[in-house]
Amino acid sequence: MLLHVILSLFTLSLGTLQGSTSRAINNIAKPNCPTHCGNVTVPYPFGIGNGTGCSIDNSFHVTCNTSYEPPKLFLRSSTIEIYSISDSELRIETGVAYRCYNQDGSIDDESDWCGLNVWPFNRCGYVFLGEEGTFAFHGIRDLYDDSDVVERIKSNVPVVVDWVIEPKGACSESAKCEENSS
Repeated sequence: MLLHVILSLFTLSLGTLQGSTSRAINNIAKPNCPTHCGNVTVPYPFGIGNGTGCSIDNSFHVTCNTSYEPPKLFLRSSTIEIYSISDSELRIETGVAYRCYNQDGSIDDESDWCGLNVWPFNRCGYVFLGEEGTFAFHGIRDLYDDSDVVERIKSNVPVVVDWVIEPKGACSESAKCEENSS
């Protein structure tokens, strides 16, 4: 469910952005709108606050929580932290689904994230989404529920979400851009 919310939050362009590099976006926000939350630049079409007029629409609003030092940026009004925003990508906090079993085969501990399915082939199984090359598997000890694997994943492995602005207007207007897409 959470993954569906993340993916439906933005119209993703997975095919057209393959192989593109994440370039720094202009630090331009709408006039009288904040451009930063802690260490994260918040460029337009994103904007801090719901209903502030700083984002292109409410699907691009983000929340700056100043109770952290430094302040942290979150997707909309969720608890999903945003680590960075570029001209085509968001790097956000990942979640980890896991399921651990007792010796008798009954479930001992579990956590669901985005409806990801954990297969029961080890004492503990973990599922997560993450940016390629950011996770280092530490062997068999990562497969036990008393390891620090969940904390390592959540603190070191971001999810990369491609974003684009959905074209407004009729389908015929959107089709004009098709010739510029691959």
